[in-house]
Amino acid sequence: MYMEEIKKRQPAGPYLIGVYSLGGVVAFEAARQLVETGEIVDWLVLIDSASPSGVHSFPDELVQFLNTIDATNNHNNSAQGTVGSSAHVTLSREQLPQYSVRPLRGLQEGLIRDVVLFSAREEVEKQETVPRPKVGSDEQSAVEWFLDDRVDDGALGWEDLLDNVRVIRVEGVFR
Repeated sequence: MYMEEIKKRQPAGPYLIGVYSLGGVVAFEAARQLVETGEIVDWLVLIDSASPSGVHSFPDELVQFLNTIDATNNHNNSAQGTVGSSAHVTLSREQLPQYSVRPLRGLQEGLIRDVVLFSAREEVEKQETVPRPKVGSDEQSAVEWFLDDRVDDGALGWEDLLDNVRVIRVEGVFR
């Protein structure tokens, strides 16, 4: 579906693919499919995107937690919508556990020219009102991704899948 839309808008590369949050998995797979057909991806830009090698699900408890702190921070303004109300998020949540990820080494062949990960140093806004969600051990990586600060300048799992990920830490909070 995404590849069809990409090709409709731009039939040939080089391509610039940039995404935010859960879209990182979709962008990674789109880059894979483009590279596997010999296309060039000039830039793959990941903005606060969790690596599918480390985050395999987006549990209901985490969605409920994020919705609760959003409502608290927005003083219950429902016009903002909820994390789980987006069709994109719903589809991503359904498909993420089924996704079989494998490394993409397009930089070696010159088919991916640059990979940049922009990542906030602080994760979801700190608050004391709502307790952290309790999830199973297989879902803990998603909770940690969204709720824990970045303590190093690593590529957060993307280095397992892509060559030469350039990491740019940004002061601020993941939203």
